Amino acid sequence: MFSKEDIITFAMIYWVNQTIGSSIRVYSNANRYPWKPSHDRPPIVEAPAGFTFLAGDAYPPLGNEENRVDIFKNGPMTAQFNTVYAKAFKKGGHFDPWENPEAFFEGITDTFKLLK
Repeated sequence: MFSKEDIITFAMIYWVNQTIGSSIRVYSNANRYPWKPSHDRPPIVEAPAGFTFLAGDAYPPLGNEENRVDIFKNGPMTAQFNTVYAKAFKKGGHFDPWENPEAFFEGITDTFKLLK
């Protein structure tokens, strides 16, 4: 959970820098201008991809720490990515670096270790 000071700090960063519009524009544009791949080769995203699934995230649905990676690997989204790393954690949510920094950094470092 975020403290009042954290929430005020986050809000002030957007307010002072006048960046709230650009930070939420991606959500609007994703609906307005859906991404279309430039090729038809599988996987669509050819670059190696790492996924860190957190308890508070909505995807994959009905997932928990024990089954979230399996749901992803057996679901429709897995074919779109060249997945090299996927791991689920018990805590965290949409704001991963603040809610579970250990998982955030583990996901990044472990993904790149696999690429060496």
